[in-house]
Amino acid sequence: MQFHEADRTGSPVGYVDPTIICKTQHTVELREDCEQLVGKTPQEKEEYVKQLHKRKKLEVATYLAIAMLAHADKDVLMVPYALTDHYILFLVYPKDQLIISLDPAHYDKETFMEFLTILNLARKYYRKRGGPVHIPSQKQLSVSTGWPIPEIPYIVQRIDDSTIWNVCADLCRFLRRYVRNARGLFYDNQSELAMDDKFKPRREWEKEHMQ
Repeated sequence: MQFHEADRTGSPVGYVDPTIICKTQHTVELREDCEQLVGKTPQEKEEYVKQLHKRKKLEVATYLAIAMLAHADKDVLMVPYALTDHYILFLVYPKDQLIISLDPAHYDKETFMEFLTILNLARKYYRKRGGPVHIPSQKQLSVSTGWPIPEIPYIVQRIDDSTIWNVCADLCRFLRRYVRNARGLFYDNQSELAMDDKFKPRREWEKEHMQ
């Protein structure tokens, strides 16, 4: 919904699919007795997991880079990132080579460090394919964490309180309608949200609300 609204109004905001970039998409958890590891030596198992992990990270980075290029005409890319029990919204400014983390839970930066590494990989691909930037000599994405958003001289002039609240409202609406709702486009039928009865009111909120 937010994507279509931004497209209709010409808002300089792009969006990514959170189900493609969430933590489970770039991490590896394999049981010792799983089919992929049967018959392998400990060294072979370690190498297999290492290569699988690398491939998954590259897949996520490639998707993000393509999203940056596809929205090169936008100012900011909204990147909602799901940990196992928490969402963090990253505002990615490809042209400014800047990431702003909006996390009211104040998770330690180390918690999502691997994802920041993936965003930097995406940034390298974006630059290699000619993605526009304001400071070509900058080699890494700048990362700003903290809540509320800190003042950043060359970006704060484009951000005001209403913009931040609109971003937060968009994210909450997206999560409620499309991720947590069992009828949503990005609802995961294999997730804890879908399997655990304690989350039933969350996944069926629309059904209960309409009764």
